[in-house]
Amino acid sequence: MKLSKLTSYSGILIAIIFLLFIQCTQPPKPEFFQPGIPLELADMRVQQVRNIHYDLSFNIPADPQEAIAGNLKLTFDFQIGVDDYFFLDFNADPAFVEGVLLNGAAIEYEVDKEHIVLPTKAFDTKNTVEIKFTAGETGLNRREGFMYTLFVPDRASTVFPCFDQPNLKATFKLTLEVPSGWEALSNGPVLTQTVKNGRGLFAFDISDVMSTYLFSFAAGEFEKIVYTEGKYPMTMYHRESDSSKVADNVNQIFKLHDESLQWLEEYTGIDYPFKKFDFILIPGFQYGGMEHVGAIQYRASSLFLEPSATNNQLLSRASLIAHETAHMWFGNLVTMEWFNDVWMKEVFANFMAAKIINPQFPDINHDLRFLLAHYPRAYSVDRTKGTHPIRQPLENLKQAGTLYGPIIYQKAPIIMRKLEQLLEENNFKAGIQEYLKTYAFGNASWLELIKILDTRTEEDLDKWSKIWVESSGRPVVRTEFLEGAEENLLQLSMLDPTDANKVWPQEISVGFRFEDGVTARALSFRDLPTITAPIRAQTIRPVAITVNTDGQFYGAFDFGNTIKLTDWPFSYPLLNTGRINDPVTRGAQYLNVFEYFLHKMEFSPDYPLHLERFLFRESDPLNAELLLDHIETVYWRWLPADKRIHLMRRYEIMLDQMIKITEDEKLRKSYFETLVSLMSSEEQIVAMLAIWRDQKTKYDLKLSESDFTRLAYELAIRLPEEARDILETQRDRITNPDRKARFEFIMPALDSDSTVRDAFFQSLLDPANRTQEAWVNTALRYLHHPLRANSSIAYLEATLAELEEIQMTGDIFFPTG
Repeated sequence: MKLSKLTSYSGILIAIIFLLFIQCTQPPKPEFFQPGIPLELADMRVQQVRNIHYDLSFNIPADPQEAIAGNLKLTFDFQIGVDDYFFLDFNADPAFVEGVLLNGAAIEYEVDKEHIVLPTKAFDTKNTVEIKFTAGETGLNRREGFMYTLFVPDRASTVFPCFDQPNLKATFKLTLEVPSGWEALSNGPVLTQTVKNGRGLFAFDISDVMSTYLFSFAAGEFEKIVYTEGKYPMTMYHRESDSSKVADNVNQIFKLHDESLQWLEEYTGIDYPFKKFDFILIPGFQYGGMEHVGAIQYRASSLFLEPSATNNQLLSRASLIAHETAHMWFGNLVTMEWFNDVWMKEVFANFMAAKIINPQFPDINHDLRFLLAHYPRAYSVDRTKGTHPIRQPLENLKQAGTLYGPIIYQKAPIIMRKLEQLLEENNFKAGIQEYLKTYAFGNASWLELIKILDTRTEEDLDKWSKIWVESSGRPVVRTEFLEGAEENLLQLSMLDPTDANKVWPQEISVGFRFEDGVTARALSFRDLPTITAPIRAQTIRPVAITVNTDGQFYGAFDFGNTIKLTDWPFSYPLLNTGRINDPVTRGAQYLNVFEYFLHKMEFSPDYPLHLERFLFRESDPLNAELLLDHIETVYWRWLPADKRIHLMRRYEIMLDQMIKITEDEKLRKSYFETLVSLMSSEEQIVAMLAIWRDQKTKYDLKLSESDFTRLAYELAIRLPEEARDILETQRDRITNPDRKARFEFIMPALDSDSTVRDAFFQSLLDPANRTQEAWVNTALRYLHHPLRANSSIAYLEATLAELEEIQMTGDIFFPTG
């Protein structure tokens, strides 16, 4: 017996020694072997592999809880001897990898730290890696009746093994097995659609060359509409059950896409570069849209608008379509080298979108539209200590999602417009065409674009870029009126809030109003932070000074002693906007004053009353909607509850009057929506309750199901005793299953019982309950409604503790939401 045990122990000891020997003889893994895709790994693989092709198949069950089986055949050319190990990215359960073949033979492999590790000694110059796997779920979005993938920026590897970096472009061939009756969409055209064992089988043609984050597929119970009237045929997939809503929108949706394609072909000098152009409208989609090659995904509600859609909603839809279409050239045809330049594809998409929609909306003041669409949101980050440069370093693709936000989406187009003005439009356009043709179907960095543009100007673009693109923040300009013996002067001093003494090179337009008229002057900040300009040769005092009259200056203003020139009874220079004819100038002044408050961190009790007066005077719908936004912000965020009580009825009466007297139907809708948001008096709540119950208004307005749904949300907050009846009645009115599911998800956040709300909040700490991120964001807005602030403050600590995990598990914009 003792001998037997000794023999057994000896065998175990020998096995341990053998394993230790094997480990000691294996070369150590490099330092960059860590979760995510480190930049060093990405750079190494660019040297290792070429000519990449993915042949993928997925078997998709109807039940979203069942696993998806996948098969991959990956072919590539390999540069021998670069390193001892070869890394494929796979950020899912290691047990999901069921087997690996290299060139037809089984090979040793390891799944660790979100990678499949293979020994390079077994590789040939040309290789085929075959992997049987179970798909990870992070990049899949599975609902009852449909599913879709969303892989930006590094989520392809959460579903299947791949090289998940933008500068390893590849072609994709896809086969999908789906439930009977489902449609399917991917980047390549459908080659065959058959039935096998009672299930649908879709085989797609080989795609164009693209990055992994642009690969996509969707499947489910979708309707198809084919458009053949434009230059390129298009197919739209949707799940909208309201046939009248589809009929009201479909032609305009196709037309906007077609016009965007034609404009971009003319501007770039390059025909549409991919095999097909289709798009799918998804209920509750996380973003407004995502530019997958030939298979754009949109949030359904962003394209299917109500008949009463506001001007901003119509413009936003056109801009969104133009934005995603522009990505086919900017981002898809030419892709950033690394995600530190993700802003490049976004800035061009937004910048081009602003150009594209101009001819589509001839009645809109597009300079004003640009101002209001970009400056306020860019300022919302740039005014804070948490701001960042447009171009940021990125050591690991795992953190790429943190780069997205208003700085790249809204500030970058402003800066790109300044660059275009610096080069002049024709030189800029020619440089962009050269950039696209030089790097077509490849990758390029911002520095490579700057190198091309630098040959077309005498300006030092490298120096310009370091200020505007590679450093953070915005200037604050102090304005001072200097009264002299012989002449009056205006002095503008540019201050750097970070104390780094930066000077942001740009022009500023200034207007001087005298009793006998107005004069304007363009002043320029170059290397010096101070500009002094004579107002008039003679000592005539101006009635008012208006800074940033063209709305193009980027920065905030500290008005200093120029306030003495005005007759306003409080400490900032609100000009008499009724005397300013140019709507862009008026819009810029509204922003100047709003930012002045936030910069100075002071608040005048008269400001809400002046917003009311401005709104009565304002004739431009875009400016009116800006003022409505400022009114809501002041009312809910700046005013304490006791101050709101004194103001509420005044605002309610004002908005009620504006709805009645305004001839513009879309603007009337904006006034109504603001009234719904602000309603606080018993009288107004009762009036809105009657509108909701009767499903009609006393106003000349057409309200939709979504309008009544939002009204039900707002009423539930204000009428806790009736909340459940209101919500249950509204739920029963909704017929579309997707919208009903959304409503039922949000209901607990509106419940009058705080224990129900608490339980709902606790449920959100589980990532499985956050998969419908658009729904969660809406629910959180009502969970944290200002009228619920006393109870919702308890959720703050747990929310902050969860943020890092949310950043890792949620999509790009979700942590901010």
